[in-house]
Amino acid sequence: MRILRDYQKDLLDKINQNHHKKICVQLATGGGKTVIFSELAENYQGRVLILVDSSELVIQTSNHIKGAGTFEAKDKLIPNDKVIISMAQTLRSRIKKTPEMINDFDLIIIDECHVLCYEQVLKIATCKIIGFTATPVSNRVDKYFYDFEDKKMHKEHLQKRIEFKKDFYLSDVFDDIITGIPISNLIDRGFLVPDENYVIPVNENDFRFDSFGEVSNSEEVFDVKFQMDVLQNYLEICKGKKTLIFTQDTNLNLLLFEQFKTAGIENTFMYDSMNETQYSRKETVNKFRDIPGSVLFNVGCFTKGFDVTDVECIIVARRVSSLSLWIQIVGRGSRTTDKVFKDKFIVIDGGTNIERLGRWSENFDWNDKFWCKGDYKPKKEAPEEETKDCESCGETMNINACLCKACDFNNCVIKDVEILNRIAQKINSVGIDYDKIIRFSEGKGKFFALKVLSSQILRMFQNVEKAQFEKNLNGGVERVLETTLKKGYLKIIQSDLESSSNRTWQKQKEIVLTQLKKKYDIQ
Repeated sequence: MRILRDYQKDLLDKINQNHHKKICVQLATGGGKTVIFSELAENYQGRVLILVDSSELVIQTSNHIKGAGTFEAKDKLIPNDKVIISMAQTLRSRIKKTPEMINDFDLIIIDECHVLCYEQVLKIATCKIIGFTATPVSNRVDKYFYDFEDKKMHKEHLQKRIEFKKDFYLSDVFDDIITGIPISNLIDRGFLVPDENYVIPVNENDFRFDSFGEVSNSEEVFDVKFQMDVLQNYLEICKGKKTLIFTQDTNLNLLLFEQFKTAGIENTFMYDSMNETQYSRKETVNKFRDIPGSVLFNVGCFTKGFDVTDVECIIVARRVSSLSLWIQIVGRGSRTTDKVFKDKFIVIDGGTNIERLGRWSENFDWNDKFWCKGDYKPKKEAPEEETKDCESCGETMNINACLCKACDFNNCVIKDVEILNRIAQKINSVGIDYDKIIRFSEGKGKFFALKVLSSQILRMFQNVEKAQFEKNLNGGVERVLETTLKKGYLKIIQSDLESSSNRTWQKQKEIVLTQLKKKYDIQ
């Protein structure tokens, strides 16, 4: 039986009470969009079509809805089930020949509706449409042309064409927006974990940018001056934690992957659209999911529909121009989990993304700043280029292209790669969540909770050199034990967790101090 959280019920009520024909629903990643639209689909009076943008999401979504059918590329006919789940790309190719098939449905639900591969459906469908997204924003710019007569010109050149651009907003295709609970509220209520952010100063004068604001890779020969030492940042900040790394392109993806392998980092995996890998995409994800502390390199393959909940570190070794893509990337680390104790996740930004786009956990005013119902819409006199998101890296590309520019390096020659030794600087801290340790330890007892607390204290000394530790053993180290450790110890001892006996404070302090001395090989 599906149980909805209170804010999910409230959002569902707002959807049911909204009488607009095309509605956009915003809810943060991890807030439960699939749960809400699954509930909506099951209880709707009429046939429902759910559109997703990847084959993995077809299967994942069908598992949430009892008795739902799927419509895939191999199928000739749409099944007769009340609820049908299909990839948008599959349906789009079919309705080109038989557009009337869309009229068999009373409601169309679009997942990730900010991805611009649904416009054909929006144009021809006559039923109610509800789109769901965490980020109701697009970085698409439409080109418009205006022809007029210029009387100052010679007669044979009277016609003059002016080209101008207009930002595309989801309000251009949806009538209304309903916004859900902010990320910060989901964190406060324990449904998501907070982000601890590190940034690397980057000189953007070293890069060329394309029309989408991404680093351009279209030159036949180009230099790559990569300004982030991913390996060293991993060793200093993320070592031992399950880490997902997003790189700029497939060449850099391979270079950094091989650097990790050469350095002896175990359980390091890679997947992208160009490089040969030992395992298939599914096998790679399964290994990353199952092995504690593993590392996974990718260009942008795992930005959505990626349900590995115990990811503790996100390293973004690239510049991201799209706010939507940025939030999707970082959000891969925000999920709660019972596989490990996880009271925060680390974000290392190597592309000035936080400076330009903001932190993942910021409260974005989607209504006022990003949802723009433009009144001025000039007549288009040139065919509009249809675009889609690249399935391999998430970038915008022509709908008929096989490879996007970010993936297509067949005609490129890497001239030089320079990795600068730049270590990320912390811009915010997330303290130890003692209450979360207690919740995580329910059914396991106080001694287990004290063990988790001790591991969090040891992590605080992860990047402290031996000489610095010895120098501050009776100063800073002692203060950490007498404040941070003692506060957590008292909370755990006074909690309702089961225990056959209580460990004294002096004993707990002695255990942690012994572990620290062992770490630094001090007798």
